[in-house]
Amino acid sequence: MSPKKIHIHHIMAPRSVVTFDIDLDHAYQKQCIDKAYEIGDNMGGATNVKASMSTYHVYEQTDVYNKILTDITNSLIYAPWAEVNNYVYTLESAWVSIYRDGDHTISHRHFPAVISFCYYLKADESSAPLVFDKTNLSIQPKSGLCVLFDGSLIHSVPKHEGKQDRLILAGNYLLVTK
Repeated sequence: MSPKKIHIHHIMAPRSVVTFDIDLDHAYQKQCIDKAYEIGDNMGGATNVKASMSTYHVYEQTDVYNKILTDITNSLIYAPWAEVNNYVYTLESAWVSIYRDGDHTISHRHFPAVISFCYYLKADESSAPLVFDKTNLSIQPKSGLCVLFDGSLIHSVPKHEGKQDRLILAGNYLLVTK
């Protein structure tokens, strides 16, 4: 037996995107940027990110990003969805990407991630935005900005036509039982 009269109901459910700054001292920021260039492209365009990208576990390639990852993890408590009894957030993946002229990211989501993030190691007013597709929200990056969002939100990055490279540290958190 097959289903009859299938109806899809679209709802307007509240979803939050949280932004905040994590200021790095200049020497550490330069170290993070230099390391991204040193790591280079490990994925060869095989992902939604059509830019230079490390593996999905950059923290296994280097410990340079551990301080930022710790700061981001500690900031999860400020997200409106953060209160979850008997569960804890665990970092599932993190990568660095370098967007050069013409690079972009195809629309996608991070299922099954509960929280995804994007931290801008290097960006300016000419950098391509983070676009939350099918919404009215796009985030204009700047160096030091961190964006937390529901991993199920479809998002993309249009072609980067910036004056300088756009460098990010991005990743995903899963929710696991304590």
